[in-house]
Amino acid sequence: MKTVKCLELIERDRKVIAPCSHLSYFPLAVASVEGSVITDEDGNKYIDFLSSGSSLNLGGSHPAVMEAVKSQLDLSAQYTQAYSYSRRSIEYAEKLASVYPGGIDVKVCFGN
Repeated sequence: MKTVKCLELIERDRKVIAPCSHLSYFPLAVASVEGSVITDEDGNKYIDFLSSGSSLNLGGSHPAVMEAVKSQLDLSAQYTQAYSYSRRSIEYAEKLASVYPGGIDVKVCFGN
């Protein structure tokens, strides 16, 4: 298994990114993900048994997720909620609040 490009990226990473940002166990620099297959910068393929640390429970590049992202980008890539209101954010917050357990009034706070 060749990891030349991955190791080069890791060296560049060490110069500009704080080490607390990573929990790396091996030199994996991800180039792409499709379903449960990760391809690194050197072309090596891996099965993603972690689902990207559980954030990709539908797999990488899932068609439904990709379409939702593309639809949103057609409307607006990003605009802060600090200065405005958004129908989609309000609708999403309403859905989240409606399933919150405990029978109390809740509010959602979006963040990064």
